Parts: sequence; C-alpha cells; structure tokens
Amino acid sequence: MVLCLAVMFAVGCKKTVEEPAPVANFYQPPIGSSTWETTTPESLGWNAAAIPGLYSFLQSTNTRAFLVLKNGRIVLEQYFGNQITGGGAFGANSVWYWASAGKTLTAS
Repeated sequence: MVLCLAVMFAVGCKKTVEEPAPVANFYQPPIGSSTWETTTPESLGWNAAAIPGLYSFLQSTNTRAFLVLKNGRIVLEQYFGNQITGGGAFGANSVWYWASAGKTLTAS
C-alpha cells in the first residue's frame, strides 16, 4: 500500500518542463551599434495602405514615438511632434519620460 502510494505520488508530481522553441530568424543588434535591421510591412503581409491612417491617429493622440518590431527587426518607426524642451524635432535620440509605457510591450 505504501509503495503504491509512493509510486502514485512520484508519477503524479512529475513535472515536464518544455524548453521554449527558438524564434526563427530572430535578430539582435550588436552591442554598441546604433544600426538595426529592418523589414517591411509588405513582406509580412500587413496592410501597408492603413499605415498613414494609423500614424494620423497616433499624432492626434499626442503620441511621441511609435515602433513595431518583428523578430527583433524594425517594421515601423515613426516620431511625432516637437520636443518639449530644447526645441527641434522629436526623434530616435530624443530623451523622454516613459512612466508606465514599458507595460505596453508585448510579444507574440
């Protein structure tokens, strides 16, 4: 009886840990590099005709920057408006306070 319970416990508690599948063609820029590989919305089968409307909406909601990456490559990168301090256009090298924006990062 005790042996039967021990076997059932051992079998019932066995955990199978699966390794995550590697992402095919995932890219990471070299450390210290300011150049990233890109890909196009068209090559991914996305509706490129809808992108200008998306950018208009983002600008109307005071979005400062919008980036979409697929497998580490930049698909969309757009900056809007002017910097609050220092003047000039808002861009990739502009400093901005993130607050909770990091919570919106997702992966699929």
